[in-house]
Amino acid sequence: VDLVSDIMRTAAHVRVLSTSRARLKVQGEHLFYLEGMDVPDWKTPEEALKNSAVRLFLQSARRARPGFELAAADLKYVARICRLVGGMPLGILLAAGWLTMLTPAESEAAPEPGLDFLETDLRDVPERQRSMRAVFDHSWDFLTMQEQAVMQALSVFRGGFTREAGQQVTGATLRELRALVDKSLLQPDPAGRYGIHELLRQYAAGRLRRAETQAEMPAEEYSIRDAHATYYAAFLASREAPLRGMDQKQAVAEIRAEVDNIRTAWDWAVAQGRIEEIEQSLATLARFCRIRGWYKEGEDLFSRAAQRLSGTHEDRTRLLRGKLL
Repeated sequence: VDLVSDIMRTAAHVRVLSTSRARLKVQGEHLFYLEGMDVPDWKTPEEALKNSAVRLFLQSARRARPGFELAAADLKYVARICRLVGGMPLGILLAAGWLTMLTPAESEAAPEPGLDFLETDLRDVPERQRSMRAVFDHSWDFLTMQEQAVMQALSVFRGGFTREAGQQVTGATLRELRALVDKSLLQPDPAGRYGIHELLRQYAAGRLRRAETQAEMPAEEYSIRDAHATYYAAFLASREAPLRGMDQKQAVAEIRAEVDNIRTAWDWAVAQGRIEEIEQSLATLARFCRIRGWYKEGEDLFSRAAQRLSGTHEDRTRLLRGKLL
């Protein structure tokens, strides 16, 4: 930052192009966000091979296995691998490196197709680029302790979140959210939502858990998941009346945008036997499933909840179980 500032101060007509995880925060800075490579759907193998992400995967695979050719049946697995890493070039390179011993289908179906799977043993690669975990470790060290705590808490969200949800569930301040945006760990969109790259979300979730061998869930994670379930139960309850009235279309769109968070919150409430949250969510969730035609998913959601509440003699719980059935 000091070097760039000196150049701009002493040579006014010089332009500097720099890549950085975080904003430089100097006067005259214009931001251009670099995202992952596009992984669009395709109808034929010929269309797939025109895609940049697929071509990068194929090029990298041939380095690991000379003469390698993608069969038509492999393309769906390559697409899933590219989407798992969010089109991130380094992720594609690391995944393709496994083709020395795995087929694309086996790579895609690996037990942990995430952080610990995406690594290389090449000797001339910088240490911080030898795996996706190393990449995130390097970025994590530049966060303050409070920013780390907020990022860990945000890992409970699925499919992004609104500013209101992020602040209410995690207690994050607007300044802290902005700092994570400035450091490229959160991606804001024009609709006012924030996204987290799925691999980064997995990394932060591991940090929240602290240790994979820990038998019991840490109190901090338990508290955050409770707050997440409480927020989305109230969110659903507030959409019950609009879903029955003139604002149904808007309510359906709002619920649809949060459906991954709603599933996660419902699963937690059911697993913990949280009567209040299940009761708040039920009517809206049932109507939404009917409107969308999600009969199979609705049956699964409600039957699991009914099973969890079976065997009770408390009147309120028995009544709720009847509603679920």
